[in-house]
Amino acid sequence: DAACAATKETAKLVPLDIFIMMDQSGSMSEKTSSGVAKWEAIKSAISTFLGDTGSEGLGVGIGYFPIETGGLFSDDSCKISDYQKPEVEIAVLPGAKSPIEASLAKHGPSGGTPTGPALRGAVTHANEWRIAHPGHVVAALLATDGMPTSCSPTKISDIAADATAAAKAGVRSYVIGVLSDSDISSGGDKNLDAISTAGNGGPAFVIKAGSAD
Repeated sequence: DAACAATKETAKLVPLDIFIMMDQSGSMSEKTSSGVAKWEAIKSAISTFLGDTGSEGLGVGIGYFPIETGGLFSDDSCKISDYQKPEVEIAVLPGAKSPIEASLAKHGPSGGTPTGPALRGAVTHANEWRIAHPGHVVAALLATDGMPTSCSPTKISDIAADATAAAKAGVRSYVIGVLSDSDISSGGDKNLDAISTAGNGGPAFVIKAGSAD
């Protein structure tokens, strides 16, 4: 009670920044139950989130995977440094909305799923941002519709270990999965749960591509 109180402190919200690592692999062209491609559905969802008044004040940036190497025989880049560089740097909403939407409009599904290097790049950039912005909480958000198909590491246990190491360093990672019924039947949701649990202590948020959601 008041007689025992020695000090008083006013609670304050901590600035929160989110770095999105967005899957743009070829399988993102798969249709949802509404007939809209998963890529278009997620673009719409991100746009809604960015424009929500409840999101104002959050810092948001975005990067993509895979990054293809170009040339005659284009292939997925396996360089962590490529995924460490954001296409749109973290900035505060609502000002960050237009640059991110413009960035999304320039991308589309193609290539494989180098989840390992992409997550490593995302958490590395998020940690650099955290160090440069003392007092901020910075999280990496992996949005994907599939499991690793290219580049090392591809083992879920190894990718989860990277998420654990990042969490210990001060950056939590979260996973949103948009999975087909076949992905789920083959254990895709459990694999994403393993990565998310390692990164923040909770399971992935999984949406079924064949559902009406």
